Amino acid sequence: MDAEARWRRLAKVAALAVILILVAEHFLPHGVDLNPVDHWLSEYALSRLAFARWLIRVAFAALATVAVVVAQSAKSRLSRWAFLTSAAGLASMILFDTDPNDGRPIRFLWPPTAGNLHQIALYVAIGGALSGMVLAWRNASALQRLCLSVSAVATAVQVCLVAVSQACHEMTHFGGITERLVVLAMLAWAILEFGVYNGSCEEPHTFSPPRWSWPGAIRQRRRMGPLR
Repeated sequence: MDAEARWRRLAKVAALAVILILVAEHFLPHGVDLNPVDHWLSEYALSRLAFARWLIRVAFAALATVAVVVAQSAKSRLSRWAFLTSAAGLASMILFDTDPNDGRPIRFLWPPTAGNLHQIALYVAIGGALSGMVLAWRNASALQRLCLSVSAVATAVQVCLVAVSQACHEMTHFGGITERLVVLAMLAWAILEFGVYNGSCEEPHTFSPPRWSWPGAIRQRRRMGPLR
C-alpha cells in the first residue's frame, strides 16, 4: 500500500470515528440532558464527565485529520488552502470550550474569552470547508454537489437562527439539528472524495487522456508543414 492509500485509509477511519463519537456523546451524562435539536455539538465539551469532554476533543482532531487529507488530494491550490484553513480551525476548537447555548447574548470581548475563540475557530472551520467544496465543484460528483448544497443551506439557516435568537435574547432553537446536518453532509462529501462508495482507495475523479488515431495524427502532421 502506497503512502497516499494509507492517508486515505486513515481519513476513512477518522470519519467513521467522528460519527461513532457523536452518536455516543448523546448517551453519556450531560449529553443526555442536552436536546440535540437545539444544543451545539461543542457543548459536550462542557460535560461533567471527563471522558465525554475528551471524547468530543478527539472528534475535533479526527475532523481536522479528514480536512488535511482532503486538502492533500485537492485539485487546485486554492481548494487545498481552504481545506487546510478548515483543519486549522478544527484543531483550534480542541483548545477552547464553547459558551453554552442558554440564551445569553454572544459578546466578543477583548481580551477574547475561550468561548469567543471557539466561535471564531468554528467560523473558520465551516467557512474553509465550504470554500474548498465550492472550489472543487467542477470535479465533484452529483452526490458531492448534493452534500455541498445541503451544507450551504443548513449553514445559512443556522446563521439566520443565531441572528434571530440574539435579537430576541433567547437560546438558538434548532441550532443543534442544523449544525449536525452540516457536519454529516460535509463528512459525506469527504467520504465520497475518498472513493469509499466504490470500495477502493482510488480517486473517484480520474483523468482519461485523449485517444490518438492515425488519421488525426496524419492531419496534424500535414498542418505542421515539411520538416526542416
